[in-house]
Amino acid sequence: RLGEATGFRLQPSLRTPDLESFMRGLRNRRHACTLRMQPSTPSGFVPGSDLIGAYLGHAPALAHPEIAKCSQLFGLAFEVGNPCERIALERVYRHCMGFGVVEEDGVVKAFGAGLLSSRGALIGFDRNSEWLDWDLDRMAATDCSQSRDQRQYFVAPSVDQMITDVHVWVRRGHWRSR
Repeated sequence: RLGEATGFRLQPSLRTPDLESFMRGLRNRRHACTLRMQPSTPSGFVPGSDLIGAYLGHAPALAHPEIAKCSQLFGLAFEVGNPCERIALERVYRHCMGFGVVEEDGVVKAFGAGLLSSRGALIGFDRNSEWLDWDLDRMAATDCSQSRDQRQYFVAPSVDQMITDVHVWVRRGHWRSR
């Protein structure tokens, strides 16, 4: 169904792909995920995209045409970016698509696949977190590692605003020359 909806498909792999392979996959409307279940940290966080993360987090998001376009834009931009620009793109991708949060009716809610697919991350994300103002340029300068639990979240005013801002930021090359 995912392919029918947006042309994206999950791309199983025996091991976690490196960043360049992962982004090349996004460019080609493929989302890499490992075939095995990744071990979680003590808090329940699972680094990398395993089958659970792919099916519970990424696939539902990638079924949305505008989110699929955003993901592909990251892959296309990554292809032409220099090493510093690639870091900026990776960070914004992770802050939005992996650990994105949005405000809805005055309540901060999980949006990113890294949150939605991790019981441990969801349990602690509201009480152990620092909410940051929505700022893509600041995201580009802020680490968002997959090897540890995330504690800082940039709060988007809405899903629609997140999508619009990411499209503009990537298409207009705001990630360039970092």
